[in-house]
Amino acid sequence: MSKRCLVYALALAVILSACTFDPNKKKLGYLNHGEKYFKAGNYSAAEIEFRNAIALDLKFEQAHYQLARTYLKLSYLNDAFRELETTVSLNSRNSEAELQLGGVLLRGRQYQKAQQLAEKLVAADQGNVLAREMLGATYVAMHDLPKALLEFRKAIEIDPHRVDSYLNLAAIHVSARQLAEAEGVYKKAVEANPKSSQARAALGQFYFSRGKMAETEAELRAAIELDPHAVLPRLSLMPVYLATGRMADAEKLGKELKTMAPDSPEAYQALGLFYISTGQRKRRRSSFGRCRNPNRTTLRSRSS
Repeated sequence: MSKRCLVYALALAVILSACTFDPNKKKLGYLNHGEKYFKAGNYSAAEIEFRNAIALDLKFEQAHYQLARTYLKLSYLNDAFRELETTVSLNSRNSEAELQLGGVLLRGRQYQKAQQLAEKLVAADQGNVLAREMLGATYVAMHDLPKALLEFRKAIEIDPHRVDSYLNLAAIHVSARQLAEAEGVYKKAVEANPKSSQARAALGQFYFSRGKMAETEAELRAAIELDPHAVLPRLSLMPVYLATGRMADAEKLGKELKTMAPDSPEAYQALGLFYISTGQRKRRRSSFGRCRNPNRTTLRSRSS
């Protein structure tokens, strides 16, 4: 091989090696893999992929944000807070990240900081329903119920079909022992969202707290009809059966829950709790088992 050919060959080898390791392509690959793991519920694997992406680009905003979401799923609040702060510092217009940052602040009882952040978001967009709800939640945490009521009412005015706003507003009335007002809000939630299983179930739970069993059962059954796979209305229906002495119905419902929602600890253990409440000790052990994907709520931080 001539000297000139050798030089060309070496140059081509350098170019090809550079193409095989394109940092931008590599980091996007890590991001895409992480998002796939996240959607599949494999949060530990997603964390590794997002961290790999960030290692290639410390200012990769999207990877920081996805890593923050992953830490929230894993209940690593300190790490989620750090990643959300980084995300916002890289892109101050990422209101979604700011909302989640506010949620972390609320869970960490940093109410004033959460309030300041919510006020900033509301000032930037008066129609931001989620920011209104976050601001209302900070007022609830600081026991300023009149201001909390005002924010949730504004949220409903902006979006009359958002069920969560109604339920939060009703919960404030309940905490203030304004039960007639609370019932009215629950009913408005159903009227505004006639196809919402969540709204029906919430009204049913309210009726149960008032001892109105017939009304409770009617609303919970309506919720189940709207969403045949919904777990909450079925869980709420079990104490109704127990309170009205319908043990066979309660046992049947417990078996259905265990089969239909094995990934939900509450649903999976409902039958065992039924046996405990009815003193059937021999049957309670066999009914309890390990849930395939327990929902851990422990608040913790990931150690580096």
